Amino acid sequence: MTRRQVEHTSGQTERPIKVRPTIARRPKSLGTTTHSSSPLAPVSRPETTTFLAKTLDGDRKIRVIAYNALSYRETSLDDVADISIWRNTATAPPKEMRAGEQPTSFTATTIETRSDTLVDSQIGKVGQPGNVALVSEEVVWINIDGVDDASLLDRLGKTYGLHPLALEDVVNVRQHAKLECYGDNLFFVARMPNVGTKFSTEQVSLFLVGNVVITIQERLGDCLDPVRHRISKSLGRIRQRGADYLAYAIIDAIIDGYFPVLEPYAEELDTVSTKVSVTNDNLPLRLHEIRADLLLIRKVLLQHRDALNNLMREASELVTEDTALYFRDCQDHINRLIEAADTDRETCGELRELYFATLGEKNNAVMKVLTIIATIFIPMSFVAGLYGMNFDSSVSSLNMPELRWAFGYPFALLLMGMLASGLVYYLYRKGWLS
Repeated sequence: MTRRQVEHTSGQTERPIKVRPTIARRPKSLGTTTHSSSPLAPVSRPETTTFLAKTLDGDRKIRVIAYNALSYRETSLDDVADISIWRNTATAPPKEMRAGEQPTSFTATTIETRSDTLVDSQIGKVGQPGNVALVSEEVVWINIDGVDDASLLDRLGKTYGLHPLALEDVVNVRQHAKLECYGDNLFFVARMPNVGTKFSTEQVSLFLVGNVVITIQERLGDCLDPVRHRISKSLGRIRQRGADYLAYAIIDAIIDGYFPVLEPYAEELDTVSTKVSVTNDNLPLRLHEIRADLLLIRKVLLQHRDALNNLMREASELVTEDTALYFRDCQDHINRLIEAADTDRETCGELRELYFATLGEKNNAVMKVLTIIATIFIPMSFVAGLYGMNFDSSVSSLNMPELRWAFGYPFALLLMGMLASGLVYYLYRKGWLS
């Protein structure tokens, strides 16, 4: 397996990507679109090619991957019109291969051809010489980063026949996960999780038009590298499937991106559950934040599940019955994520209850100590208050005669000590001091 790249010089200057987190305005240039029966230009054989090492320019908006069972090509472009130019620089793979023939090398911006062993094994399954092994049509994946270029989206819609309402949903990035069918194309909105300290998502708009899959993201960076790796290395069955399977792989990768998002929450909750400390004053607030994030994650996952249910129910002609089975597996992943989020959310509630119960128990222990001290000093305070009354003993012999007694003060102290000792012994016998 080889991978090469041909130099593409179109005379255009590179433009930096302009990313906006959210755009709530309608693009002025999005008007009525024209549906094209052949959105991609036919592939022709170039006379000369120049091979270079694979280098993808991260500052460009459009990343294009084209592949089938025998070839893989990838490039980064500036404009929608460059896609047809790029495809015309490639050598189209043969539609048919006779048994015993060697595969032809195709050349393009980035190219990868399958080994002769695989081609021979595919031909061998057909039968005796003279039978034909068909090579599937090329699947094209167009990924665009940024939704602020209205003219680019307008040209994209006119080129591939995208509905204006769908393009409006692309620009208004606060859409819920949903599925909509517009005639001969399918529009799916997904919420892709972002990696960070606080949970957040960005909108990924996916169009399925024939053998073309278009993804439009809010900003650079995604969780779709495993899909690109499977395509480039021809891992699994993705290179032998159509565009509907690529759409499934993208959606499934986005859904699987929620697993690493939930793992830190589960680990943090496990750590907290092993030792709930009432000295941590920030614990209730942190548990409230985790619970709020889990509720948001659950809400987003339910939206994806409803969108996939609509896909399964409507059974669009763009999705084969075989690929629909894989979407059921994607639904299973969503159900597992929802169960994990519900479990963590219940754990948050239980930990909060445990924290407040522990805090209440600690407060009760403090109140118990203070109550015992107050109970001991109440009779002592009574004695001190009693002998603190200023009666004049010279007026009457009944006015506290012990005040003139030589042992009056030691007697008062002894009386208070005896009362305190008696109460301590009583509380000890009752088990209130343990």
